[in-house]
Amino acid sequence: MMNIQSNYEWISLKNMKKIVLLISITIFGWVGWWLGAHVGIMTAYLVSIGGSLCGVYVGVRINQAYLDY
Repeated sequence: MMNIQSNYEWISLKNMKKIVLLISITIFGWVGWWLGAHVGIMTAYLVSIGGSLCGVYVGVRINQAYLDY
């Protein structure tokens, strides 16, 4: 049976993974929007989607490299 301390650590790790994904998606999406906005609003939207997808990839890689046990 798991003790209470390890259960809290698991919950904290789970929340940290979500935070890493949120931050990476936000940053890469914003960079995509900024790059696409030089052309037009629709291009900014589409490039932002691509940037967000890259943010998901980077966030998952960070989680796998540093937050898995």
